[in-house]
Amino acid sequence: MSLPPITMSRLFKILIIFLVITVVGLVFSKPVFRPFENTDTIINKIGCRLFEFNVISVTAFDNIDLDNIQIKIRDKIVFKDGKQRHKIGQEHGYSILDIYFKDRLIAVIGHMKTNDWFTNKYIIEVSKQDNNYIVKHEITGPDSKNDNFQKRYVYNEENSLIQIDYMTENGNIYNTEKKGGNNL
Repeated sequence: MSLPPITMSRLFKILIIFLVITVVGLVFSKPVFRPFENTDTIINKIGCRLFEFNVISVTAFDNIDLDNIQIKIRDKIVFKDGKQRHKIGQEHGYSILDIYFKDRLIAVIGHMKTNDWFTNKYIIEVSKQDNNYIVKHEITGPDSKNDNFQKRYVYNEENSLIQIDYMTENGNIYNTEKKGGNNL
């Protein structure tokens, strides 16, 4: 008994079906990878390549429009218009998030990651006090407490930078750098 010959159109249909099943399988496979998050396994590494397990959650208070808050990692915008837009990435070293209100840098938060494959949740709250924005943050994940820091940028009424406060995760200021009030 011989099989019928495979024609080009039949081969094309088989290829399309295979690609559709693969794409659908990948789209719905995130829950399969989630239990392996932050483990030193091949499954976690594949999951981190396919999906973004790092999460940014931002809450705004005091009538601050969440759409005016932007978060960047290096020059890449990862949070904009009220939601996470791009992957934070899986890189060893410092994860540093620059937080902007409109086009004004209001804070920098970060921590040290000792493993490329660890993922974190970044919970950020922004409120307003006088002319300045107060950022509170919490980072959860395996490396969340490694050199966790914040730099708060303090401006005067003319929107000139007057000082930078260096803070711990708990909001305790451990150093203040005075500026001349020059416009940025």
